[in-house]
Amino acid sequence: MYAQLKESNSSLEPIITTPQERLLLRILIAWSSVLVYLGWMQPTKYYVDPAPIVGIIVNVNLIFFYGAPLQAMRTVISTRNSATIHVPTMVMNWVNTSFWLLYGFAQNDYIIYAPNGIGLFLGILQGVLVFLYPRRSLVDQDDEDYSSSARSLVDQDHQSEPQAETTVV
Repeated sequence: MYAQLKESNSSLEPIITTPQERLLLRILIAWSSVLVYLGWMQPTKYYVDPAPIVGIIVNVNLIFFYGAPLQAMRTVISTRNSATIHVPTMVMNWVNTSFWLLYGFAQNDYIIYAPNGIGLFLGILQGVLVFLYPRRSLVDQDDEDYSSSARSLVDQDHQSEPQAETTVV
């Protein structure tokens, strides 16, 4: 829909192909629309201070940013492996949210400390998962999955085989 087309190998291929790229484009268009309206198109008769509106939209984006690792956290719990959590990003999340949380408390501004408190909570939750489920390489995880499935197949074979009668002489 929003995809620009380019010519390559005498065929037309869309530049924007993944769902993430389309979502990013929609977000950029929405932000551009809000900023253009608040900055240039707002009638002076009904002037509204743009700072609270932009602040609320930024905080909604912030909650989505802090909530993005929830999928990785689900994967960590189901695989019992924290390899999908990027630890340096998690630590920087802690640092960032801690500073903004302190600043929000210093300013007594719930618009600042509320979303950053949520972000710090989710970051600490990631840290707990990294501590509870040690990091293993994905190759080790695949080997473990393979060996457990092989064991279950062997167990199924032993259960389905008729037991030979042994006679004691």
